[in-house]
Amino acid sequence: MRSFDRCLLLLATVSLAACNSESPNPFTDPGRASPPAAGDQVVFTSNGYDPAPGLPRDAFSVDPDSATTTRLTYCNQSGSACDTVEAVPAPSDRQRMAFRRIYRDTNGDGVLSTADAAELIVADLTRGVQAPVIREMWDVNGVGWFGDTEIVFSATVTGQQSENLFVMSFDGTNRTALTDDAASPTRERRPTFGHAGQAVVYERIESDGKGTLWAFPQAIQVTFGGPGSDPLPGTPYVVGCDADPVFAPDDSAIAFRRLSAVSGDGRGRWAIMTVLTLPDDDGTYEIREVLPGDRYRGAPDWGSGGILFEEGAADGSTELVVVQADGSGRRVVGRTDSSHAATYPHWLAQP
Repeated sequence: MRSFDRCLLLLATVSLAACNSESPNPFTDPGRASPPAAGDQVVFTSNGYDPAPGLPRDAFSVDPDSATTTRLTYCNQSGSACDTVEAVPAPSDRQRMAFRRIYRDTNGDGVLSTADAAELIVADLTRGVQAPVIREMWDVNGVGWFGDTEIVFSATVTGQQSENLFVMSFDGTNRTALTDDAASPTRERRPTFGHAGQAVVYERIESDGKGTLWAFPQAIQVTFGGPGSDPLPGTPYVVGCDADPVFAPDDSAIAFRRLSAVSGDGRGRWAIMTVLTLPDDDGTYEIREVLPGDRYRGAPDWGSGGILFEEGAADGSTELVVVQADGSGRRVVGRTDSSHAATYPHWLAQP
């Protein structure tokens, strides 16, 4: 790993390009990609490569023990821009990733953001190869892996009014629709495979906006949401909705987040929850609150180190936080200031 790519995790105050002026200039190659460093444990997206606020994001990984990061992608540079919304690593291959990425201002508001259509890019970071497998007319909004070769994703196809679920091989071949009702207003999104590959869990949002969690292929409703109905502006969510499910490493439970209140910053207040995957005798699934809905929390990921998520701090900064399933053992593995983003953290497979 070139020393250029390793920097302190004060992403918002230090441009990554200033870490080592003797290394090759990455801005000569927008398609360049680097693999995570050996000690890195988490991948996330951020615009902390530049001191200026509000820029689009690239992908990074972080070693929590040394508080250093590796910049994985270099799409944003002079004359070139993209917004890497989310980087989802393969379960056991640290070099293979799927990116949700926006290249074009499809809604015409002058910025690249999640309001624009996202493509699905697959990458082999060791070889520095990145290739689009789902183009922007699909607007991909969720990605999950089964093993290192199969991908499940949700997308809205041009001409349809809601998201559906699809599965395909890593290279984009063998694409199959799991749900495909073009006329239905029901939104099926943010899918993820169980580690054993026996089920896919996902958000299902009916016309009333109250998102709940469902399992495929059994069509089992796992959660029923919480109280409330106030909409969170600019999102598909209302208070009480359940979102962003992910399986525990042993598939015994699912972590997710539940919207508890709207907020002045527009992101809402979210609780981190878990639900057991085996029902009780009465057929219901036991739900537990890991953290209360007192602040913004992003989509969780669950690995051997615990439940990982983005959290808004009181000073406006963003922290990447890990807790155990009972809410204990809180650990901050990354941080940016209020002017910069650190979004969609995921666990990397360990060497």
